Order: sequence, then C-alpha cells, then structure tokens
Amino acid sequence: MLRTELDALPVEEKTGLAFASKVTTRNDAGDMVPVAHACGHDLHMAGWYGTAKVMADRRNGWHGTLMLVGQPAEETAGGAASMLADGLFSRFPKPDFAIGVHDENTLPSGRSVSTQGTFAPPLTPWK
Repeated sequence: MLRTELDALPVEEKTGLAFASKVTTRNDAGDMVPVAHACGHDLHMAGWYGTAKVMADRRNGWHGTLMLVGQPAEETAGGAASMLADGLFSRFPKPDFAIGVHDENTLPSGRSVSTQGTFAPPLTPWK
C-alpha cells in the first residue's frame, strides 16, 4: 500500500505565482477560509501518481496487488481514523506492507530518511 495525503491547509498562499491557490472553503466552524497545499501535498500526489503510472506500465514485470490510498485530513489527524472507521480494510484487503511518504523541511535538499512507525524528526538522512 502506498499512502499519500491530499488535504489542503487553511492558509492563504501569498506567493503571487500564477498557479497559487485561490480556493476557499468552510472550516469546521463554518467560516470561509483560504486553503492551499502548503505542506508539500502537491509533491506527495505527484510522486503517488508517478508510482501508479510506473507500476501500471510495468505490470507484467511484477505480481501482487498495489493499493494506492489518498488520505484526507492528514494534518488534523482525523483522516486515517475516518478511513478505518469507514471500513478501509474490510472493504479492501489489508496490505502486507504500507509506505507513507511526507516531505520534511529539516532535511537537506536531496536527502531522504526511512523509518518504521511514527515519524519523529530529527532523523539522520541517508548519504
């Protein structure tokens, strides 16, 4: 299973770029707030989609089931619990392995970290 997150954060993007988010939505209190993918979720989705494309293009070279999960509400910690309560693993087979990705601004550019369990920076990056 490859899990990515797809939620937006209640922040206004002030980059001035042509592709900057101009989206607004209602928060839990019912107030209209701006939202943007300010935590790198666009990066997460691009990697998730790219993995799906590569795996599909090469499906004759591997066997098994690839489960791609887009998790909402990761930043508020409610998305995973809601997905489990909705029957994620009773409606779909429980995976043997799960990979969750996240970007981390404390690591140098071009470095990555692998950890089991809950991610708790700072971690030592691979060289």
